[in-house]
Amino acid sequence: MLYAFNDVPNSAWFVDAVQYAYDSNIMNGKSETTFAPNATLKREEFTQILYSHKGKPAVSIENPFADVENGKWYTESILWAKENGIASGKGKDAAGKEIFGLGQKISREELALMLYRYAQLQKYDLSSTPGAADGFADSSKVSPWSKEALEWAITQGIISGKGAKNAPKSEYRIDPQGNATRAECATMVMKLFEKKNRIYDAFFGYRLPSINGRNFRMNRQIGISTMMKNTISTASVTKLFMNVK
Repeated sequence: MLYAFNDVPNSAWFVDAVQYAYDSNIMNGKSETTFAPNATLKREEFTQILYSHKGKPAVSIENPFADVENGKWYTESILWAKENGIASGKGKDAAGKEIFGLGQKISREELALMLYRYAQLQKYDLSSTPGAADGFADSSKVSPWSKEALEWAITQGIISGKGAKNAPKSEYRIDPQGNATRAECATMVMKLFEKKNRIYDAFFGYRLPSINGRNFRMNRQIGISTMMKNTISTASVTKLFMNVK
């Protein structure tokens, strides 16, 4: 089992992504012992993930959303996302005031769009192949407003589609309107963030989670699946054990 979570077995396809998200301090469990990988993700939960990865910078805008209370755990992340063009509202209420869509489940295409805008903010690689979403079984269901973001995510390998292993692309689904699960979110953010922050062991070449997170682990492929407390300085670890690429 993954350290701390009894619902994330070592054989799960998402185990490394959950480990990465937890180690990097951008996702927590739903309890001390459960991660709830198949649970859906809410819009404010995803803005919190991106906000945490950014380092929780100060926010300067006033709250424009009728459905977002001040002083809540999600408030700063939503306002930061609004201020930086990462998330917009979901329409207006009866009084004509903008609403964020608090508590609404985030779809896979919404998640891809926010991730794309965050990549723009971070000046990540934005290269994309036009038509990358074409050929998937449900490509016609992609919303026009998300097409550019999804093409980028597919080109970058952040989204690969849903389907049987080794099936042709025409049998894979993007599932753009489907609700993103916590495991899917962890996988997508890991694929993007690791492109910018990969750390490898000098001898074995395997990945370790971000040393800026709360812990780091040895590769489970060589039989070590326990967590090690991050008590060694970044400089010492880098000097003694790793090459940063």
